[in-house]
Amino acid sequence: MGDTRKDNITVEDYEDKKYGEGKKAGRYTRFKTDQGWISSFHKPTIEKLKDSVDKKVRVEIETDKNDKEKITKFYGDAEDNDDDDEVEKPSKRKSVQGSAYEKDPVGLAVEIFCIICKESGMSQSYEKTMELASDLVKQARESFE
Repeated sequence: MGDTRKDNITVEDYEDKKYGEGKKAGRYTRFKTDQGWISSFHKPTIEKLKDSVDKKVRVEIETDKNDKEKITKFYGDAEDNDDDDEVEKPSKRKSVQGSAYEKDPVGLAVEIFCIICKESGMSQSYEKTMELASDLVKQARESFE
């Protein structure tokens, strides 16, 4: 699986398609959008998108390792001011003073490393990712000293 993002698209038209033969046959739909043609293989999503021709809608788009995009989820009508991906707002900051992170920066670096690996799909080497995680921990510690 590649990158996934939430985005607003305008559905302009669609084409039902078939692939494979026999037991391996299947159906999907290609949607012409303001961002080009994007396919969907998820039947409930396809039905909702077909009902949304000439409308701006919010969807989840997955990009695979070959840069092919497909629509995986339908979130409904989009608000014009909702173009950017939703950013999770941080909760109230907790003090790290006296916490396990203050005592164990290596553990924190490992946690950051795991998150980066998960979120980025390992677009860089393990060594570079661990170096980045360590640098982030050092930078954070320096800024709170």
